Amino acid sequence: MVERHVCSFCGAQIEPGTGTMYVRRDGSFLTFDTNKCYKNMIELGRIPRTTNWTRASASRRAARKAADASRGEKVEIPATPTKTKATTRRSRKVRTTTKKASDENNE
Repeated sequence: MVERHVCSFCGAQIEPGTGTMYVRRDGSFLTFDTNKCYKNMIELGRIPRTTNWTRASASRRAARKAADASRGEKVEIPATPTKTKATTRRSRKVRTTTKKASDENNE
């Protein structure tokens, strides 16, 4: 019987005859379904649970969402956006001097 493998990075099932097998120096091997998974793990050194499109990340988000729901925290989102007060720029006060009648006569 043909053995099906699971991608070491994203968790997708790999069809027989497809994918890439990467063998480490210690003898362990990693299987990848796409070149995208290979590059993210081996060349870029990314961690699957922190990469948004992997199953590990999806299950982590689902667990966090379930924990929030069990606590009873519900956030209401308003149907219409609220209006915010527009800030206007203050005009500068300009100091003007006017000559008094007594000053004009003295000159």
